[in-house]
Amino acid sequence: MLAEYQLVIIGGGLSGLAAGIRAARFGQRTLILEQHSLPGGLNSYYFRHGHLLETGLHAMTNFARPADKRAPLNRLFRQLKLSRKRFVTREQFGSEIIFPGNRLAFSNDLSLLKSEVAREFPGSSSSFSGLIK
Repeated sequence: MLAEYQLVIIGGGLSGLAAGIRAARFGQRTLILEQHSLPGGLNSYYFRHGHLLETGLHAMTNFARPADKRAPLNRLFRQLKLSRKRFVTREQFGSEIIFPGNRLAFSNDLSLLKSEVAREFPGSSSSFSGLIK
């Protein structure tokens, strides 16, 4: 069976699916193997006690308006030959990480996260700045 394929991708997560789509678009006979019953990897869902639990992304960063042809998100849609109209995308207004004793707000504006780290962890501010350079 494997001899029928030019490319075998192990893992049907978002990266595996994207690689498989690209390879197939370039004419490669491609097989994607996924151990879970659904593709999507960590970006999936399951039901427990009658409740839908989503395990995937809560927000997509690098939002771009459809008219911005050079934006990474729009380039990705074009490269994968996916119609952007089939996807609901919205600008991220903000998120917050809450853990014992601290809260960090963040958005697509990196300066917000930098100021939050400086406020909550003043001794780590310069280390964080070095990390994101």
